[in-house]
Amino acid sequence: AQRYAGDLCFHGKGVSVNREEAARWYEEAAQQGDTRARFNLALMSWRGLGVPRDRMQALRLARLAALDPVGYRELVGRLPRRLAIGVSLAVVAVLVALLLR
Repeated sequence: AQRYAGDLCFHGKGVSVNREEAARWYEEAAQQGDTRARFNLALMSWRGLGVPRDRMQALRLARLAALDPVGYRELVGRLPRRLAIGVSLAVVAVLVALLLR
């Protein structure tokens, strides 16, 4: 429910677009272990949408999301094949970069 509320705020469906409010809902969902909320929040942190731009925080959130195999498979499984391959490669690149730090 929290991620859904974040989606509504982020995209402005039924409410005004409010990226800060979306980030708050995604954060709550991420704290409950929601992998898709972690990915959404990672993207927002990377770009500075609704939260201060913080690439280290974005990488940390993406890593946490990628380490959840069930949630990660669910996320990637819902994407079109070409996009899923791109997301998978990006996550691998992030994890390699974190391991080499």
